[in-house]
Amino acid sequence: MYQLVIDNDRCVSCGNCEAILPGVLGAFVAGRLLISPTNLDAHHAAVQQAVNSCHLEALELKEVE
Repeated sequence: MYQLVIDNDRCVSCGNCEAILPGVLGAFVAGRLLISPTNLDAHHAAVQQAVNSCHLEALELKEVE
Protein backbone atom coordinates (compact mmCIF):
# COMPACT_ATOMS: atom_id res chain seq x y z
CA MET A 1 0.00 0.00 0.00
CA TYR A 2 1.15 3.53 -0.68
CA GLN A 3 0.43 6.92 0.81
CA LEU A 4 0.44 10.17 -1.11
CA VAL A 5 1.55 13.06 1.09
CA ILE A 6 1.20 16.72 0.22
CA ASP A 7 3.47 19.38 1.72
CA ASN A 8 1.11 22.31 2.16
CA ASP A 9 4.05 24.65 2.76
CA ARG A 10 5.35 23.95 -0.75
CA CYS A 11 2.07 23.60 -2.63
CA VAL A 12 0.94 26.73 -4.49
CA SER A 13 -2.19 25.10 -6.00
CA CYS A 14 -0.86 25.32 -9.56
CA GLY A 15 -3.17 22.51 -10.69
CA ASN A 16 -0.64 20.10 -12.26
CA CYS A 17 -1.68 17.19 -10.05
CA GLU A 18 -5.39 18.02 -10.49
CA ALA A 19 -4.92 17.90 -14.27
CA ILE A 20 -3.52 14.37 -13.99
CA LEU A 21 -5.77 13.19 -11.15
CA PRO A 22 -9.02 15.21 -11.20
CA GLY A 23 -10.50 15.46 -7.71
CA VAL A 24 -7.44 14.06 -5.95
CA LEU A 25 -6.96 17.07 -3.69
CA GLY A 26 -10.49 16.65 -2.35
CA ALA A 27 -9.66 13.06 -1.34
CA PHE A 28 -6.86 14.02 1.05
CA VAL A 29 -7.46 13.44 4.76
CA ALA A 30 -5.01 15.24 7.06
CA GLY A 31 -2.65 15.82 4.12
CA ARG A 32 -2.52 12.14 3.18
CA LEU A 33 -4.21 9.84 0.67
CA LEU A 34 -3.91 6.05 0.89
CA ILE A 35 -3.51 4.20 -2.38
CA SER A 36 -4.29 0.50 -2.43
CA PRO A 37 -5.81 -2.11 -4.75
CA THR A 38 -9.16 -1.45 -3.09
CA ASN A 39 -8.97 2.32 -3.71
CA LEU A 40 -9.88 2.31 -7.38
CA ASP A 41 -9.97 6.12 -7.59
CA ALA A 42 -6.22 6.45 -7.10
CA HIS A 43 -4.21 4.33 -9.53
CA HIS A 44 -0.54 4.03 -8.60
CA ALA A 45 0.85 4.87 -12.06
CA ALA A 46 -1.25 8.01 -12.38
CA VAL A 47 -0.37 9.08 -8.85
CA GLN A 48 3.34 8.62 -9.60
CA GLN A 49 2.91 10.77 -12.73
CA ALA A 50 1.28 13.49 -10.61
CA VAL A 51 4.18 13.35 -8.13
CA ASN A 52 6.68 13.63 -10.97
CA SER A 53 4.82 16.59 -12.49
CA CYS A 54 5.05 18.68 -9.32
CA HIS A 55 7.83 21.20 -9.97
CA LEU A 56 7.83 22.31 -6.33
CA GLU A 57 8.18 18.74 -5.02
CA ALA A 58 5.10 19.22 -2.84
CA LEU A 59 3.93 15.63 -3.40
CA GLU A 60 5.60 12.50 -2.12
CA LEU A 61 4.60 8.86 -2.58
CA LYS A 62 5.59 6.68 0.36
CA GLU A 63 5.25 2.93 0.77
CA VAL A 64 3.44 1.98 3.99
CA GLU A 65 2.87 -1.38 5.60
